[in-house]
Amino acid sequence: MIKNIVNNKYIILNELGSGKVGVVYRAKLLHDTSWGKKNENVALKKYKSWVLEEPRQVDRIHQELSTGQNLKSDQIVKTYDIVEDQDALFLVMEYLEGETLEVWIENNPNPSFEVIKNYSIEILKGLKEIHKNKLIHRDIKPANIMVTNRGLIIMDLGVIKDKNATTSLTGDKFLGTIKYSAP
Repeated sequence: MIKNIVNNKYIILNELGSGKVGVVYRAKLLHDTSWGKKNENVALKKYKSWVLEEPRQVDRIHQELSTGQNLKSDQIVKTYDIVEDQDALFLVMEYLEGETLEVWIENNPNPSFEVIKNYSIEILKGLKEIHKNKLIHRDIKPANIMVTNRGLIIMDLGVIKDKNATTSLTGDKFLGTIKYSAP
């Protein structure tokens, strides 16, 4: 069980989900910040301990923060901060109310052509911003896209690669999801 207060800035309310590298929680801001107001919901991604043992992984977390701050699209999740609390590291992101596209597809097995077209356009707008900045996401899949009142939002910026980078933060490791990777 995780403690409820993180770095005297956030109170954890509930778990939203978990993945290979961490667990995401919904939390509330305890104080006003330069990017948010007291009692505003945020998402906190707490990284698993093995992630913090690898320097390249920690560099990727900082890259994820920077990427989410620099990309300017309503179709991309916003990132705000990285906080440390005891031996844990958290990425602070905007809280997105809704469900993943993966869940939406399960609940809506026969969407209309119009819905498919509109959803595709929204995803492509986010990808256009990513590609305009000479970045590659590397893990676009329904589980990494949220369906919200604001539209579809691309998440999981931790696997984004800079096409101009001279060094890799991943080495020769495969990142992404095999089922959704290019051949």
